[in-house]
Amino acid sequence: MTSPNEGYWRELWRQCKLARMAVPNYGNSGKFWGDKKKVHNSYMKGREEGRRTSEKRLDAMNIPDGSRILDIGAGPGPLAVPLAERGCQVTAVEPSPVMREALAEHMNERNIRNIRVIPKRWEEVGPDELGEQFDTVIASYSLVMLDMGDAVAKMDAVSREPSTSSGS
Repeated sequence: MTSPNEGYWRELWRQCKLARMAVPNYGNSGKFWGDKKKVHNSYMKGREEGRRTSEKRLDAMNIPDGSRILDIGAGPGPLAVPLAERGCQVTAVEPSPVMREALAEHMNERNIRNIRVIPKRWEEVGPDELGEQFDTVIASYSLVMLDMGDAVAKMDAVSREPSTSSGS
């Protein structure tokens, strides 16, 4: 069931995103994500500190080892790589070639082979590209879609329903 104000909030989100995108040098612009030096300075320095932060976040998420994970906007893999190390099968959606290069570097450094990368924006990914549903969907630092309602509905559609049975 949708809220009577859903259309209002979706349009408000879209207008805010359009306004932010009109700002020169906006951090989520294609220019930023396509600039190897900026990406390196933002994400590749201080990796050890970032690794500790990512591990704390993942511990708080309580994702079981071996889960099937969708990481939207995976970037250089601060969550995807440690999840893969925990035996999870990770699908990373990452549109930026520079970020994919950083992810590949991170995967090679840690000898990770169980991350599948889809080189597209979330809005461009078809359900046929994803395979079976995911146990967990992560969209960390990636909620830049113009139509948030469609983006979240699509995330929900590819997620497995949580178990409602308590067992006997």
